[in-house]
Amino acid sequence: MLDRGTTSDDDDPPLQKWLARRGKMSALSLAELESCKNYTFQLGRGPQRCSDVPSGLTNSATLLKAEKNSPTKEGLLASAFFASPGDGKGKVRFLTFLHQLGDKKAVVKWDTAVTRGMLYIQLPEDPLHECSRDSLVELLDVAEEFSSRAIVFFSKKRNDMKQLVRTFKFIGFDILPPSCDWIPTSQEYFFMSYEFG
Repeated sequence: MLDRGTTSDDDDPPLQKWLARRGKMSALSLAELESCKNYTFQLGRGPQRCSDVPSGLTNSATLLKAEKNSPTKEGLLASAFFASPGDGKGKVRFLTFLHQLGDKKAVVKWDTAVTRGMLYIQLPEDPLHECSRDSLVELLDVAEEFSSRAIVFFSKKRNDMKQLVRTFKFIGFDILPPSCDWIPTSQEYFFMSYEFG
């Protein structure tokens, strides 16, 4: 399997192709999509224009908006590790995934960054909704199309940290050592990795 996590190219072809497919379903041109750095997607099956015609998409992420300038990021996503290229890491793009849950009242928000073919998922500081695990599995299903690995990280100060580690291990995540080159240096966050393949 190709390890896209070690590339230092500025562009990430799997992500570009994935974005291009989503761009066909929006009013944005490919050039406009590629010039953006921040994207917001809706997870889950939305209403189809013509339900009996297949869309050609194998997952359920709909592009809601794309922006050239990134809004202020919080937590570790605001660190120098996720700064723009010039540091050999390649282009960093921020993707926000919104997932409206079955009760239609709760929305799970996943703040992520993509660089070197890896998706970094920052868990929110608030306790996760009871359906967040299903939402995360759907996010991983989407991410498999454009990344080789997902890295989830969360604060070590969380009350539910032990439960989160158990849950992520159950899904198939492995604990990353603090010395791993894929992650920023941080004493405050815990990192786990899931390899697609």
